[in-house]
Amino acid sequence: MTRRFIAPLFLLLITVTLGAFAQLATKPASTDSQWKEVEAAMNEGRPQTAIEKLEPLIRQATEAKDFPAAIRAIATKIDLEGSIRPDQPDLQIRRLRSEIETAPAEMQPVMKAVLANWMWQFFQQHRWQFAQRTQVSQSQDEDMLTWDLVRILQAIDDQFTAALAGKELLQSTPTESYAVLLEDSNASTSFRPTMYDVLAHHALEFYSAGEQVTTLASNAFELTADSPIFASREDFLAWNPQAPDERSPLLRAVRLYQDLLRFHQDDEDPAARLDADLLRLEFGNNHAIGDEKTSRYQAALRRFESAHASHPISTRALHNLALTVHEQGDWAEAHRIASQGLARFPDSVGANRCYNLIQQIEAKEASATTERVWNDPWPTIDVRYRNVDKVFLRLIK
Repeated sequence: MTRRFIAPLFLLLITVTLGAFAQLATKPASTDSQWKEVEAAMNEGRPQTAIEKLEPLIRQATEAKDFPAAIRAIATKIDLEGSIRPDQPDLQIRRLRSEIETAPAEMQPVMKAVLANWMWQFFQQHRWQFAQRTQVSQSQDEDMLTWDLVRILQAIDDQFTAALAGKELLQSTPTESYAVLLEDSNASTSFRPTMYDVLAHHALEFYSAGEQVTTLASNAFELTADSPIFASREDFLAWNPQAPDERSPLLRAVRLYQDLLRFHQDDEDPAARLDADLLRLEFGNNHAIGDEKTSRYQAALRRFESAHASHPISTRALHNLALTVHEQGDWAEAHRIASQGLARFPDSVGANRCYNLIQQIEAKEASATTERVWNDPWPTIDVRYRNVDKVFLRLIK
């Protein structure tokens, strides 16, 4: 049996994959015999049996206030129910919304965060259908696949807003406490130390999506290169951006970056703060308008990598800087900057990216072109080369 929609909840941190029921086996097997029976039923393609075995798990976990286990069981059950009814691709969303209404208050913020993420992924799977549909005013149809682009994006926005409204509880919930739900990742603890970070970065992905541009109102927030988007963190946090359209996705993204930076400004471990600050600069480069954007972005990256040279994340800034210089055509300078990033923290993510860029710059290329038929006046043979000392040609009669 093939699954068509949302993967189990522990895949929240990565892109949804549409595999077989055996996906659950990618997590270490639970020591609980009941979970082993659930996993066995899923691996054998018996979703109804797995659903029946999940019912007591949900009840026991909820009564014991083991909320991560309860949410995992609920999400797995809903996912299985949806796989049985492929004719209702939005069934999981409707079922999870119903479960949230009856869940204990302590579980609801995380469940709302999951629902927001599920709705966003539902859109990504069906984006071509929404993009091609003419806008329908005041449609009351609850079938999400009948909605137009504006309505689905507003619905996702509303759900992220509702989920982020519970940020106090999410900010006090370490990702480690929900490890049973999340894909194992170093980033989940260093760059995403709380469940609020997990949700906020998913929301930022949504607000930065290209589809948002097609739905912007005429009075939407405009992100300009001369704004504080590329300023120091202090000046960025002091910025109070305003726009007639409060739902503008770029405005929401700017405020969310500010909120993340304020939340982490006093952290003993600077990883989450530096990650959010660097992503803020990348967001500005992707969405700001103005002739000075590139120069301001490069200046911000230089300031960032210099101020945080003792942290591995500075190599990501160096890679971004080298990439922009490379795009401007100064490959020698890009090579120098990338080499600096590679040498600074050789085992870091940024260093790996710098290495790949260096390999791209140093790659040998050569090609020769001429006309297919030669007549007087004789054509030329044009040779284009890069990182090549000699080119050998052979003429064949």
